[in-house]
Amino acid sequence: MTYQELCQYLFGRLLSEYNFDISDNDKMYIVKSNYLKNEYKNILSGADPGLLLNAVANGLASGKPVAYVIQEAVFMDLTLFVNEHVLIPRPETEELAYWIETDHRAEDREMNVLDVGCGSGCLTLYLKSKFKYWNLTGLDVSSEALEVSQRNSANLNYQVAWVKADFLISSFLPDRAFDLIVSNPPYIGSDEANVMDSSVLQHEPLLALFPPGNDPLIFYKTLANFGSQYLNPGGKIYVEINEFKGSETSEVFHQKGYLVELRADMQNKPRMIKAIWQGQ
Repeated sequence: MTYQELCQYLFGRLLSEYNFDISDNDKMYIVKSNYLKNEYKNILSGADPGLLLNAVANGLASGKPVAYVIQEAVFMDLTLFVNEHVLIPRPETEELAYWIETDHRAEDREMNVLDVGCGSGCLTLYLKSKFKYWNLTGLDVSSEALEVSQRNSANLNYQVAWVKADFLISSFLPDRAFDLIVSNPPYIGSDEANVMDSSVLQHEPLLALFPPGNDPLIFYKTLANFGSQYLNPGGKIYVEINEFKGSETSEVFHQKGYLVELRADMQNKPRMIKAIWQGQ
């Protein structure tokens, strides 16, 4: 069986026997994945291709997004391991990563960078891939998420400090000042759950989607306060935000003394903020 024949077998039987008509984009995603390439090696060694079919079919039948079924996601030019303990990386976060990269492309110096709510490690690890001299720290409250980020950094052979801490209760007391703080924190209000895709609510970690309590801006307020204590003068905070709360989120940073830039994504939705610390 060639690799092409395996793909035809998998997608053909998923349609004929399980009635799963996967989109062309998802088919290409699976075909290019390390998951399917590794399964093909197992089949060449004598494994039953029916086991692969059943594993994929059962995952899809449960409503899992394809990325969780194959435990793999692509972020910019990185291929990452993902599971249901971390969010599947989104295009908006790629745009945030690209903004940070382009702002600092000409800088070839050591910098201290903190990623709050690192999840899979996608943002941290992409920045490390572009800026070898940066000292990066990824922080998350979830032990399971940190296991994923640590696995990804080991796979990519990138040295990153991973820290378990609850950022909202100040359990992280750094021993250094930072030049950059980046974050894609939980920012979805509980009142928005009824308009969200059911597969997201059923399979992605709610801890990474919804902030605790009734304040959807709590992480931004905490980031603004933290930055006022631990950012070097002229240091920057880059955050992904709720598209419906652009002005409110900007005001959080403005009131603390930051110079704020709100930026729209490719769909012209306000999704990113850069806040420059102007204090001493």
